[in-house]
Amino acid sequence: MGLFDPIRVTLWWDYSYTLVDGVADGAALVSGIVGLWWIYVAARNADAIDDTIMQTTPAWAVGWFFVPILGLWKPYGAMKQIWLASQADSVNDPKASPILLIWWICFIFARIFEGVQRNAVRDDVQSIFRQPLWIALGLSVLSGIFFILIVKRTDQFQSQRPSEKIGVF
Repeated sequence: MGLFDPIRVTLWWDYSYTLVDGVADGAALVSGIVGLWWIYVAARNADAIDDTIMQTTPAWAVGWFFVPILGLWKPYGAMKQIWLASQADSVNDPKASPILLIWWICFIFARIFEGVQRNAVRDDVQSIFRQPLWIALGLSVLSGIFFILIVKRTDQFQSQRPSEKIGVF
């Protein structure tokens, strides 16, 4: 049958897809752990800066990501508290940035489209469900970019504080 035997091509494609999917899942796991660690430390620092704004403990700032249903809005609330508490005293009237809401919307919809794609039926209809994969990937990239902006800005806010009040990232 030769090099381009349909069975060989199909097996190669399946193997390649599995390998790429595994690498992507590994990268998502590592970046998720680092992101959650940053949220924990940032929440701890924000609480040290202004405990009247921080109503969420550092542990729950991370934990809400794993609670069904409540995980749809509680992590956003914790991030908003981190943002506002980090600005306390440096700005007369701290306000939440629209970057927070855009990040959260991208994050939630990426997870929804990812779930649709992963639960797709494996038959001829599967090609219909490939589009959610690309949408999920695009939204995940946007979410990651906005999260990096949030990290950088929050780090700037918290770095302006006296060092005895906050920890190190």
